[in-house]
Amino acid sequence: MSCRICEVTEIELIAESQFSKAFFPENPVGPAHIVVSVREHRPLLDDLTDQEAADVLVTSKRIAAAVRSLAGLEKFYMAAVGDVDLHFHLHLLPWAPGDPVLGPYIFGSDGWAGRRAAKDGTTDELRSRIRKQLGDLR
Repeated sequence: MSCRICEVTEIELIAESQFSKAFFPENPVGPAHIVVSVREHRPLLDDLTDQEAADVLVTSKRIAAAVRSLAGLEKFYMAAVGDVDLHFHLHLLPWAPGDPVLGPYIFGSDGWAGRRAAKDGTTDELRSRIRKQLGDLR
């Protein structure tokens, strides 16, 4: 199986670090849309080492700081979708003043949250199990 992210060439890179690399995606949502991925092929966030996870986020922060004012942006949204490329990566999605906001789509009752919200009473039970599982991380 081929992986587009593994196949990113040196010439396509716009930034890199020890554990991550950054490049422009094939189908950007804007000229400052940037992808930051872990170097090694790892499909999911929880497949990353702690060093890789930290490095991807620090690299994303550095890129956002360098590009934001240059591109006239107010901020970047970050999304880790992974529906097509099963190689962990973050999309830095540019947001300029006047652009529509994503929050209502993601968290609103008419958006993704409205379709995903637990309506059968399982939320409390699952949250209790999650708290117990994560107890050692506090």
